[in-house]
Amino acid sequence: MVASTNYQVRRTKDLFADARAWIVGFMVLAVFPCAVAWAEETAKDDVVMRAMVDELDRSVKDLVLSDLPRPYFVQLNGNERLTYSLSAAYGGLQRSNENRSRSIGLRVRVGSYELDNTNFRRAFGQAGNLALDDDYTALRHSIWLLMDQDYKQAVETLAQKIAYLKDKTIEDRPDDFSPAPSTVSIEPPGKIDFDKAVWESNVQKLSERFRSYPKIQDADVTLFAGTVTEWIVNSEGTRLRTGDSGIHIQIDATLQADDGMPLGDSLSY
Repeated sequence: MVASTNYQVRRTKDLFADARAWIVGFMVLAVFPCAVAWAEETAKDDVVMRAMVDELDRSVKDLVLSDLPRPYFVQLNGNERLTYSLSAAYGGLQRSNENRSRSIGLRVRVGSYELDNTNFRRAFGQAGNLALDDDYTALRHSIWLLMDQDYKQAVETLAQKIAYLKDKTIEDRPDDFSPAPSTVSIEPPGKIDFDKAVWESNVQKLSERFRSYPKIQDADVTLFAGTVTEWIVNSEGTRLRTGDSGIHIQIDATLQADDGMPLGDSLSY
């Protein structure tokens, strides 16, 4: 029984060694032409960042209710993702999904660095989705709604915090926040040269290879590809944009030894 199992293990490794050699050859031909292509655009051409900065500037100057405190610090974090998810087994395409999302998160601090609306009972900050097309007005409108909600919650929380601390004696209470030097860094946004139809065919060809190995009971090929672009702007002058992209291919296969032991292997690129 042990000898049979050892033989199956060795045989499985032989099968995967052969498949691995073929897959590596395929990857050299198919993956490297799918290179990252960075767009050479400047920050002023970035509609998302422009909408974030303009709405940030407006909030610092105009976001106030009656005699309530104004924001002393505001930060916005934007995120855009484009993802592809493909899967195939034995030459058949099982899944082919494409998804694009764009979101924003922001935080409004009212009061001062010494005492503000944070570090109290309520969580603070707002998050929501942004328009996927580069409509400047639509982007600013979405940000404005979230900013207005967070500001109103911030002044309410600060009032509750001040009332709570009024009757409390707290020695050496640390400040709620501290200023930091501004940072400006504008990197290219996440870009990728990805033809979904071509890669649907590629993962099918990869998975079809396992038809040559009848002892393998289950095998599939999955591919994930995508990009991400992130923005950070705040009232201290920080302006950041970063971009990244990547492709991940995984090949999995399993079989069963004569004694019933399940055996498997996988490759990941």
